[in-house]
Amino acid sequence: MTTSERPNDAGISLIEMLVVVSILGTVLGLVTQGMIVAQRTLNENAGRLQGSARPTCRSRQ
Repeated sequence: MTTSERPNDAGISLIEMLVVVSILGTVLGLVTQGMIVAQRTLNENAGRLQGSARPTCRSRQ
């Protein structure tokens, strides 16, 4: 096949673009959901730690 016989392959097709966008959307959705769960867990654990904190210094009377 010579250069003049090959079809023009200069870019990407619409199907390829749709596949890439759908994969990126899925990955970003999973990452976002993981970050939301991590933030929620962090807030819950911080609340538990503050609720269980005891004073370390006692004033003498």
